[in-house]
Amino acid sequence: MTQFLRKEWIAVALSNAKNEILGEDVVTISELQQFSQFLQKYFNNEKLDIVIPFGLPDSDGFKVNNGIIVVPKSWNLSVLPDEIQKILFDSDLLIDFFIELENKKLDILTGAKGKRKKLVIDDK
Repeated sequence: MTQFLRKEWIAVALSNAKNEILGEDVVTISELQQFSQFLQKYFNNEKLDIVIPFGLPDSDGFKVNNGIIVVPKSWNLSVLPDEIQKILFDSDLLIDFFIELENKKLDILTGAKGKRKKLVIDDK
């Protein structure tokens, strides 16, 4: 039977990992979407019948403001089934995601280097 893993839980796991591993308190929409894709690929590769719906967290306490997701501290991953907790608390898996995310940024920067793009400074 297919389990649906709400975006809220993905945001909580990402927020906890960013805080614990990177010392950061901010989760962006882009990071959440990329982490969701990363996890869905992992679930598929492991043949787990878990689906992450599209969309953004919209439950009580979650706020999206200027591309930043405010994750409430009241959401606790320990209420999830053990199988899902094990994945969302897997620091090696989360570190793999952070490495992949940073490598994508490096690829973009490397590709942009040397191109004659003019940065526009808005001085309003």
